[in-house]
Amino acid sequence: MVLDHDDLYQIQPKIEIMMKQAHTGEIVKGLGQKSCSALRKLLAKDILLTRPLNSFIEQEGKAINQLTLDQFKYLDFSASHTRAAFCGGPGTGKTLLAYEKARRLAAEGKRTLLTCYNIPLEAYLKSQGKVENLTIMRFHQLCFYAAESASLSLLTPDQIKNSNESNYWNEYLPSSLEDNAESLEPFDAIVIDEGQDFSDSYWIPLLYCLKDPEKSDLFVFLDPNQDIYQSQSDLIKELPRFELQENLRNSQAIYQLASSLNLGGNQKSVGPKGRTPELIEIQDEGKLEKAIHKLLHKLIQEEAVKPEHIAVLTGRRPISLNLGSNGKLGSFLVTTSEAQKSNHLILDTIHRFKGLDAPIVILAGFEGIPESAINGLLYVGMTRAQSHLILLAHPALLAKFAVPVSDG
Repeated sequence: MVLDHDDLYQIQPKIEIMMKQAHTGEIVKGLGQKSCSALRKLLAKDILLTRPLNSFIEQEGKAINQLTLDQFKYLDFSASHTRAAFCGGPGTGKTLLAYEKARRLAAEGKRTLLTCYNIPLEAYLKSQGKVENLTIMRFHQLCFYAAESASLSLLTPDQIKNSNESNYWNEYLPSSLEDNAESLEPFDAIVIDEGQDFSDSYWIPLLYCLKDPEKSDLFVFLDPNQDIYQSQSDLIKELPRFELQENLRNSQAIYQLASSLNLGGNQKSVGPKGRTPELIEIQDEGKLEKAIHKLLHKLIQEEAVKPEHIAVLTGRRPISLNLGSNGKLGSFLVTTSEAQKSNHLILDTIHRFKGLDAPIVILAGFEGIPESAINGLLYVGMTRAQSHLILLAHPALLAKFAVPVSDG
């Protein structure tokens, strides 16, 4: 005997018919009104069907990819320029545009260099595949490569008297590239991604790597609001500018929260609406790993999110926060930004993840960072998230945002 949804609205006569059919020739008294009401209440419960976060990620990812491809129109607009700066906030497609511009220049037969500042972004750009006439190399690696081409060995920071780490990367290495650039086969074009991270001392050596330092193609993609290394360049200000006005990477909910820091430009958020970001109060950093593991368990086990779709990004180095020292966060495997693997989530600093993104980002580890640097670091970290953002921090930091806070 079977009752379906429609039968529940006339359950008493249905049951009488079924009972008569089950007892052929015998008159059987059906259930009374009270019994039928109880049965209806038992069977006709409301069921809330929840949709796992993973399905939102897949759907929103497709929409974001299509929106990003639409940004190629800016390259078409700038086709007549041999030098230009493309300026835009987070999620405006700068890295994709930089790669596509470099690819187009290489396809024209021009020997092209696509360069950037950090190792993870270099690894991501290289992962797009080899292209004829295109060299992908971060700036400091280019310095070492030029010295090698000149049959020279560069010193290490501890071998330089009265030098500190900043001087080594921002003075010694750029100076060595300027001296050794002629040992390289010159480039017809240079494309720079995350140009806001390039110090003034980088530009002259880079120009010396061109066939014609004054006229060869030069394109820079940057977001001045992400200058967390405090290294603005005068050369960028002299280039013709193209403004990227649409945020495509972040959900509208994430973009709205990041924008409340008042560090962005006037971009329009055109991405999916998205979930409300989660702000979680952490009073004791000693309990941080346990709180993050709890979140990861929920995301991976209950929300069916793939570990490789999650990035845990910290203001300080993870090891200083006792995170991931054994290659795991709790029971979950972790890797760094440049060594992404299946079934591993990313654990890295916000600085190293610049220029990259992930469907879900968990931010933590801001204790001890100077107040003057906090907003910039938060802005960069928050805008790495595509679909969902989770921020774990001290109550004083969370008070910056008009979003409900939960306990860790």
